[in-house]
Amino acid sequence: MNIMKKITFILLFSVLIYGINTCSSSDDDEPIIEDTFTISLSNSSISFDDLIVNASATKDITITNTGNQDINISSITVPTGFSVNPTTTTILPNNDEIITVTFLPTEIKSYSGALTITSNATNTPGISNNGNGIAPTYAANIAPITTARCISCHGNTPSNGAPMSLTSLANVKDAIENRGLVGRVENGTMPPSGSDLTTAQIQAIKDWQANGFQ
Repeated sequence: MNIMKKITFILLFSVLIYGINTCSSSDDDEPIIEDTFTISLSNSSISFDDLIVNASATKDITITNTGNQDINISSITVPTGFSVNPTTTTILPNNDEIITVTFLPTEIKSYSGALTITSNATNTPGISNNGNGIAPTYAANIAPITTARCISCHGNTPSNGAPMSLTSLANVKDAIENRGLVGRVENGTMPPSGSDLTTAQIQAIKDWQANGFQ
């Protein structure tokens, strides 16, 4: 009887030790998943086309959360001449956020600098921005306005009571300097029918005048 008890004890002890070893081995084999905080950007740089002063253009950038934890962006900053929206956001793992960069030159010069993202990400990719503010020219910026909005009355042979032609640089320059063209488009008396010129179109005419009617 004592022998049977000893055998039973040995068997139970063996099963217990086997179970402990099995559990320990299983726990040791489980991978340890570390928290990761990383992002990637769709662009490393943004180049805007030459843009007349006081006009604007936009481009989008996608920020992707490539880690397994939330990315909290506390600020996004851009250099002078650019703006960005949004400037703060939270991005969940495997999700994206689209931000919009606007280029708005106010001077005739080159603009450049870095878009900087401040966040809890362990990597800090940046984006370089560049663009040129240029003066409007008659051929590129003014003639398209007068052709679309003025020529029906102010053609080579003016009609509908129009006092002058607006078909050439010299004509438009004279209308601005001597006939109050800017004031007329600002107060809406020109064009006499249809929609008024847009704020951007009026500003282009003013900037063209300010920069010497090129």
